[in-house]
Amino acid sequence: MQSLRTISAPFDVGASMPGANHGPQAFLDFGLIPKLVSSNISIAEGPTCFLQEENAPAAMRAFKNGRAVYGAVESVYDATLEVLDQGHIPLTLGGDHSLAIGSIGAAALHAHRHDKPLKVLWIDAHADFNTQDTSPTGNIHGMPVAVLTQAGPPPLQNLIGPHGFVLPQHIFQLGIRSVDGREQERLAASAIQVLTPKDVRTLGVAGVTQRVIDFVAPTDHFHISFDVDGLDPQYAPGVGTTEPDGLALQDMAQLFLALHAHKRPTSMDIYEYNPTLDHEHTTAKSILHLLKALWAGETT
Repeated sequence: MQSLRTISAPFDVGASMPGANHGPQAFLDFGLIPKLVSSNISIAEGPTCFLQEENAPAAMRAFKNGRAVYGAVESVYDATLEVLDQGHIPLTLGGDHSLAIGSIGAAALHAHRHDKPLKVLWIDAHADFNTQDTSPTGNIHGMPVAVLTQAGPPPLQNLIGPHGFVLPQHIFQLGIRSVDGREQERLAASAIQVLTPKDVRTLGVAGVTQRVIDFVAPTDHFHISFDVDGLDPQYAPGVGTTEPDGLALQDMAQLFLALHAHKRPTSMDIYEYNPTLDHEHTTAKSILHLLKALWAGETT
């Protein structure tokens, strides 16, 4: 059985609110690894990423915190490839969601090397499908899905392309409920599948679970990108961009239990955990609960 390896990505340069850079260490201090080991999950601490800003091209100066974002993404990209090449399953702990350009870009390249496509389950309150031309803030943590589908800042596309891109029809977004105006136009015109929390309540957990399983079933390479603000704030207060009416923790646990039985991911990341905003480890406990459901099939 393949073992999980954590990748610590302590960067929040793609976001406007500081604090997510403390996420990886907070997860480790919470005892995430020994708690997962106690559930018979094979996991060990892996590499810690360091900012490689000196490698950023001059063109990144045109974007908000551009050179720092490039250096952070490149570091995550390199670390993810390293863990995959060692035969392990990367579990990246962030950090803001711009880093998914690196973690997913590397997973897509790894899949390409095996002549396979990568499917992505993107769990988030936000579509993160803005480009530099549509974003009202310029924050690159709102652009990773655009970059991964060949839009957004060109230097970041060049960093992961051509084999780190993901086809829009290979992305399934779940929990989306906050999308900017021009971003919504781009999303509606794309082939990305989107389910909102309202859709989840309408379809029921069983209906959503079947859709997700049908989506991931045809591929050997499957990535989960989990922005903790996809959950309702009562389960995940430790995020900088909370949105009301989010996904219920137990609904996500049921989905992850089904994935444990039918199709576990070959790579995963958890982003936007801001421990400075958490209350009595509520968010960390929610993530632990979901990881145990996904990787151990535990319901408690």
